[in-house]
Amino acid sequence: MQAMGGSIGVQSKVGEGSNFWLEFPRAKAPSAKRAPQRRTGHTAEKRSASPDRKVLYIEDNPSNLTLVEQLLEERPEIELLPATEGELGLILAHEHSPDLILLDVHLPDLDGCAVLSRLKASEATRDIPVVVVSADATARQIDRLMTAGASTYLTKPIDVTKFFQVLDKTTGVDIQQRNDETAAGIELKA
Repeated sequence: MQAMGGSIGVQSKVGEGSNFWLEFPRAKAPSAKRAPQRRTGHTAEKRSASPDRKVLYIEDNPSNLTLVEQLLEERPEIELLPATEGELGLILAHEHSPDLILLDVHLPDLDGCAVLSRLKASEATRDIPVVVVSADATARQIDRLMTAGASTYLTKPIDVTKFFQVLDKTTGVDIQQRNDETAAGIELKA
C-alpha cells in the first residue's frame, strides 16, 4: 500500500468492534477512447520521429496495456503491438519480428511459459528478447521463466525507471541521440 502511495489501518476497541480502513490516491479512470490500439508511434508533439522499433506486448489486462502505451509515448521511435492472448501474440511475433516482446504470465488462452517456450522453439522468433512483466514474482516463477529463455523479469507494479532502462537497452534506443535532440530543442517529456 505504501509503495503505491496509499495507507491501511485499523482501530479497535475491546467489546465494541473494529474499524478497518484503506486509503488510495485518486487516479484517473481510463476512458474508452484510450483503450489500447495499435500505435503508430506518433504523438502530436513528436511527429518528426517515426517508429523504427517494434515492441509486442502480450497482456490481457486493458489497464496494463494502457499504462505501457502511455509510457511508450515517451519513445516515439517505438511502435507498440498489443496482443490480449498468447496465440495472437505468437502470430504477431511471426508477422512483425518485433525488437522486443513484453510477456505477461497469466493469459486467458496460454500460460506465459508456454508462449515463451513456443517463441524460443521457433527459428523465426528464438532470438527476439522476451521480458516477462508479471505480478507473480515468486523466486520459483522467476527462475522457471528465466530458465525457459526470458531475458529479464520485471514485476508489477511496473518500476518506470527500470522499465525504461530495460526497454532502451534491449531495443538499442540511442540515449545519446535522445539527449542531443533534447538539447537541440525537441520537446521530450521527462
